[in-house]
Amino acid sequence: MKRNEKEQVVATLQQEFMDVKSAVLLDYKGLNVAEITELRNKLRESEIDFKVIKNTLSKLAAKGTDMEKLESCFIGPTAAAISKTDPVVGIKVLNDFIKSNPKLEFKGAVVEGAYFKKEDVAKLADLPSREVLLAQFLGTLQAPVSTFVRLMSGTISGLLNILNGIKSSKEGN
Repeated sequence: MKRNEKEQVVATLQQEFMDVKSAVLLDYKGLNVAEITELRNKLRESEIDFKVIKNTLSKLAAKGTDMEKLESCFIGPTAAAISKTDPVVGIKVLNDFIKSNPKLEFKGAVVEGAYFKKEDVAKLADLPSREVLLAQFLGTLQAPVSTFVRLMSGTISGLLNILNGIKSSKEGN
């Protein structure tokens, strides 16, 4: 590859690295073409870009971006799964694929600017989706209010029952 071609590749990669919501670096050693094609297709369905990258050019492209935190992961055969939309959906797809193809391994990830070691990337896949987490949070916020409303309605209805009891006992006298 000529120098100007390398510079163009670095510039293209750097632009891509600047726009990422999440990026996962993977060791794909041992996967055959059919398995990589299957992985690409699954990732494409989730709008995740999968590419095999050159470590030296990627290190250069990562400078000044969140991807710079992954510099120690640019060793050996490296592929990148890059998401520009949902930061965790790609990790979930990759984790499911790794369960059936243990030859593919996480090297590290950057999710919305935060660095995750390879041990922690799989833990991200086990987290519920953003929508589920928001629903759980909303339910937590609503619980005290709904409990208070039930308590107050119970107190008021109890008071009314007592007053009705007093009224009927006075009417009976």
